Amino acid sequence: MRKTIIAALAASFVLVGGAGGWLGYRHFLRDPLAVARDQMKRGDLRSAQLELRSAVRRNPDNTEAHFRLGQVQLQFGDVVAAEKELKAARAGGWPDAQTVPPLARAYLAQERFVDLLRDFPPDKLPPEPMAAVLVSRSVAQIASHDGIAALASAGAAERLMPLSAEPPLAAARIAQALGDHGQALQKVNQALRLDPRLVEALGLKADILRKQGDLDQALVQLDAAVAVLPTAARVRLARARALLAAGDDAAAHADVDAALAVDPRSTLGLYLQSVLLIRLKDWPAADVSLQKIQPMLPQMPRGEYYYALVKSNVNQFEQAAEAAGHYVARNPGDPDGLRLLARIDLALGQQPAAAAALKRVADLGKAAPAGAEAALKSDAAGADASPEALTHTASLQIDAGDAGAAARDPEQAVERAPKRADGANRVIAALAVGDVAGATAALDRLGLQPNADPVVVGNLTGLVRMARLDFDGARAAWQDVVRAAPDAVPPRINLARVLALLGNAAEAEKLLTGTLESQPANRPALLALVEMRVAQGRAKDAVAVVQAARKAMPGLLGFLLSEAALRARAGDFAGAYGVLDEVPLEQAQSPALLTARAQILLAQGRGPDAADAWRQILLGNAGDAEARQRLIQLLMRMNQLPEALTLARDGLTRMPGNSELLQLVAVLTWRTAGLDAALAMADDAARQPVNLPTARLLKGGLYMVARRYPDAVAAYAAELPDAPFSALVIAHAAALRAAGRGDEATALLRDWIARQPDPMVAETLASLDIEARRLDDAESHLESVLAVRPTDAVALNNLAWVYQQKHNPKARDLAEKAYLLAPSPQTTDTLGWILTEQGNLPTGLLLLRRAATLLKNDPAVQYHLAAALRANGRHEAAAAVLTALLAKPGGFDEKPQALQLQAELAAVK
Repeated sequence: MRKTIIAALAASFVLVGGAGGWLGYRHFLRDPLAVARDQMKRGDLRSAQLELRSAVRRNPDNTEAHFRLGQVQLQFGDVVAAEKELKAARAGGWPDAQTVPPLARAYLAQERFVDLLRDFPPDKLPPEPMAAVLVSRSVAQIASHDGIAALASAGAAERLMPLSAEPPLAAARIAQALGDHGQALQKVNQALRLDPRLVEALGLKADILRKQGDLDQALVQLDAAVAVLPTAARVRLARARALLAAGDDAAAHADVDAALAVDPRSTLGLYLQSVLLIRLKDWPAADVSLQKIQPMLPQMPRGEYYYALVKSNVNQFEQAAEAAGHYVARNPGDPDGLRLLARIDLALGQQPAAAAALKRVADLGKAAPAGAEAALKSDAAGADASPEALTHTASLQIDAGDAGAAARDPEQAVERAPKRADGANRVIAALAVGDVAGATAALDRLGLQPNADPVVVGNLTGLVRMARLDFDGARAAWQDVVRAAPDAVPPRINLARVLALLGNAAEAEKLLTGTLESQPANRPALLALVEMRVAQGRAKDAVAVVQAARKAMPGLLGFLLSEAALRARAGDFAGAYGVLDEVPLEQAQSPALLTARAQILLAQGRGPDAADAWRQILLGNAGDAEARQRLIQLLMRMNQLPEALTLARDGLTRMPGNSELLQLVAVLTWRTAGLDAALAMADDAARQPVNLPTARLLKGGLYMVARRYPDAVAAYAAELPDAPFSALVIAHAAALRAAGRGDEATALLRDWIARQPDPMVAETLASLDIEARRLDDAESHLESVLAVRPTDAVALNNLAWVYQQKHNPKARDLAEKAYLLAPSPQTTDTLGWILTEQGNLPTGLLLLRRAATLLKNDPAVQYHLAAALRANGRHEAAAAVLTALLAKPGGFDEKPQALQLQAELAAVK
């Protein structure tokens, strides 16, 4: 057997050696410039860029390679690099007629208007390239406030190229900049007569029509632009903005998804995605989107306002306060910004600052006159509460010391501004903050309105009943709506979800497939059916659903990537790669596609190939932080530490202060050069203000990783006097606990919150109290968290558990609110267990089944399910769950109760 193995290895070596030699010669003999020309013809610009870079490195005097590389870089928006390459081509003798027009556009993109007008005079070129230069000059002249010269340049370009659409398009832009919308529309129509498929002209016409108030016709132009270039991110985003203005969020979402599939780093795309997520109140997802474009937010409409709003809703109030302060400083007359700042100040316990912000709202003349407190309170509590009334009511509550209520009312005002919420939105807003009673009251008022839409009322009725845990009632409400309005999609999807929860998966699937037969690309129905089939272990069946959506909307990369992911999940890796290979050539190097390919390669265990995919993304955009971090983490798992460290250091150079990269550099320095080198790196990082406060955590963190807990304690303690902050205090406490000094850790946290309210530290302290069974202390700390964060689902869930342990009847209300705000497996288990212990057996069992399905490896949840089954008379099922649970090694807090229950069930037999 050993000989066979050796022979096989020898043969393998020969084959690999031969193939490797051939590949080496083939690479040496191939012409990268010729390959790039072919790739540019096919539209594969990413691959062409790589080949052209290779050609320039191999022969720096190759003027054609410089010229073509400049063209490609200009297409990708890397205008500085494009200018460099085009100038190199021009200096090497490449004709001015080809180099000057794109070089002028590179100047234009850098807003170097004076340089453009100086360096590219209107002469010495043939008519066509001269016309292109005149168009660029006209834009530079209008930017320099020389409207007469700009019109002259555009007119000269039009005379040189009377059959080209570009000169009249330039004239249209100039007229629009000068405020002559009639002339702008006339010129853009002229451009479109010459080239009806000119996307820039369609976009400009849409913009003109939008400014004239004709949003419907603007959308017609943008639809035409998308039809011409369905995969162009800029075109999709232009239409998404118009759709948002028209209130069609679902269609806008589809366009934003399509744009981000092509260009995941698009600032405008991520901004619009964030706005849509904010409208859906998906705060964590909105936070992720905004983080990616944080440096650009001051330049976006209401960017810092949205950032502050999102950060306040993910309980990161310090960052929210900073952003809100910047926004208010730049927009002192915006009452929404002031209201939001007041709400954040309240969350931070800064009542005087909050009162001052709300007073500024009143000073703007937006609040009602003083002396109308009774009327305002009545208005704020009624069906027609206005932002102004809510704000003034909040100021009264501050004076009365009701900070919790004041924090809620400005939030409602911010959410409702700038337009009033209708009755349906009031129901949804109440549900969003876990206020079931308020949602019920708002629904009752909505139902009394004579013009109320019965479909909307019926759908909301189901939602409110679900919030009250009346699952059968919710099913009945949605069944009534579906019978009366079979084409109404939201009630059908909601009905399917509650049917699945109640165990009727077949009927749920029938409803969803019925919807998708007529609307195969309906995103909510598609997502619900795919989730259902995947949960049932039917990933292959889920593929068919996505395939139908792809046929209905073939231009959306998102559906294609979803099908590839589902095929990979089902183990069909060849099929997954086949789907990815269907992508058009111009998208073949898109980060979204390369990311999908990397993830599939990882699922196959092909780490080196996945790393190559991440490297390819970084080659196209070295500033892609997510791709960089994934590649670094993969290289660490593969023990390729030097490359990982180089990547992390290069990332910090490009993104100074990035907390994740700072920590990665510290750990990788430790693993490659030792702990002393890593500690020195941490000291250097802490001396640079851009790295603070993260750098203050590095030394202690390194000692923790090295399990030198006393040194970690000392390192954290040394940082505390200079700039104490929540994360540092919590890290110090963790080090004390790891060093066996648990009492000191608890004392540190108690001392911190005694000096200043801090929900983050209070929640951590409550967890320690629960672990030590100090339930009274845990109750006090969690109640203090909820006083400033009334919708903190984790605190609500934990306090519900504490209340249940202490037989406090308020446990159920808190558990219901936590479940409504965040229906996670943990909140589902807590609520199900409380309901079971309080005697609501069928609903408790329903929820615990759900939690146990999602948390198969959590012994406490499995025990809760067994107890609920027994309480509902399902003894055999309970025994089966316990047998599987107790057969596993290890213990858990409720293991004695589980053993006792198993003995009781055995005795019944």
